[in-house]
Amino acid sequence: MNTRLVEIVGRLKRPRIFVLGDLILDKYVWGAVSRISPEAPVPVVAMRNEEYRPGGASNVVTNLAALDARVACGGVIGRDEAGRVLERLLRERGGTPAVIRDAGKPTSLKTRMMAHHQQMLRVDQEVTTPIPPAVQARLLAAALRQAATADLAIISDYSKGTLPPELCQRFIRGAKCPVLVGLKSHDHRKYAKATGASLNRSELR
Repeated sequence: MNTRLVEIVGRLKRPRIFVLGDLILDKYVWGAVSRISPEAPVPVVAMRNEEYRPGGASNVVTNLAALDARVACGGVIGRDEAGRVLERLLRERGGTPAVIRDAGKPTSLKTRMMAHHQQMLRVDQEVTTPIPPAVQARLLAAALRQAATADLAIISDYSKGTLPPELCQRFIRGAKCPVLVGLKSHDHRKYAKATGASLNRSELR
């Protein structure tokens, strides 16, 4: 997690933080490789176990909850098993989901095949087109309600279609608390008027 954000959270006593962003479910499939497939020159992974973890903005939520912050999150998940798993994980790890469910936007799921402490393959199942206006309106209304009682709001944008420019701007201008942005989008104009931003060196270019 960004060290500056850790400092901010540390100064406040159990702050109320609202995270708005792309909610992602990470799936890890662990196994062992002992041979090469006769069908193609690829390793055969014998599955041993699997594990689910919150990813994207969901990971930000669980990290903040681990710092003893009171965290709510907003985003869009599908009416699917991945969405149900992600919502359960968020509750178990201290977050309060305030999500919109939309059958037209499946929950973003990233599956990593792991063997001998190495990642062999990653499969992404997601729809990254912008959410439709009706879903944007529902998400914005829910987000502003959460931000109204928050000490701090964080936009966690992974460019998965949850945060179109107009939604970002309306949230930033309507929130009654400071808004920090953790961004992946190359269109930084959509974050105008935010209180601050966290980005790495490549995102400065």
